[in-house]
Amino acid sequence: MTSRFLEKLLRILLGNRVLVTSKARDGIVREGVFEPVDFSDHEVVDKKKYLILEKGKYKIIHRSGPPQVGANESVGMTVIDNLQSSYDEFWRSDEIVAAYQEEERREFFKEVLSVCRQYIHGKVVDIGCGSGFFLQLLTTHITHHGVYGIDFSSSSIARCRKEVPQGKFLLSDIYYLGCRDGTFDTVICMETLEHLDRPGEAVREILRVCRDGGFVIIAIPNGPCDHYIGHLNFWSEPEFRAFLQGAHFVDFKYVSGRKAMVFVAAKK
Repeated sequence: MTSRFLEKLLRILLGNRVLVTSKARDGIVREGVFEPVDFSDHEVVDKKKYLILEKGKYKIIHRSGPPQVGANESVGMTVIDNLQSSYDEFWRSDEIVAAYQEEERREFFKEVLSVCRQYIHGKVVDIGCGSGFFLQLLTTHITHHGVYGIDFSSSSIARCRKEVPQGKFLLSDIYYLGCRDGTFDTVICMETLEHLDRPGEAVREILRVCRDGGFVIIAIPNGPCDHYIGHLNFWSEPEFRAFLQGAHFVDFKYVSGRKAMVFVAAKK
């Protein structure tokens, strides 16, 4: 949802000056125009002459003219992606965060809490804690023994410490959380796995820091309903169950009008 808001904001602010290309297509840009190309059966394109747009990347190319490519392919374009620096800038802005936390998103977080609250107890961590809004809900609606947040964005951590002063926060990489095995009773990961190029590694870390007998709660978009070009993974319910093969699921719910899914797994 963070990325969906970014796309909407960029289209509003820059729509008359940029070319937005789809995540689902490979292609080339010449004279400021995108042309889809199937590179699986195509000769290598001259990168000195054309800008190559790889599938899975969300790029915005200025309409004022073709980008200068070759020695410095970054000239004339801005790349919007899942980099730490991008999220640092996002969570640093009070104005952007206020718009991001619109009523629909707040209701989404409240709905997630309502369908999984029975599984939240003990030491609770939100991995990819963002603005800290979900942890704020936890502190006022759930009995717990400590709330924690982990994010790779320093701006996110700074904001969470301000918004949830009773929480404890750690700046860390989701592929290496820097916590001991079985640290938490409940591990929550929302709106995160769809952005990752190595979700399997992230899930292993998420499971590792959950204690035996605890619960892992994962919220992701419903893939068939998700068309955001910045996401890298688009799972349906059966596909995500297959992806987490061997997980002991104890609950599942569609939320947000079936646009998102909540999976609850017990850690054995």
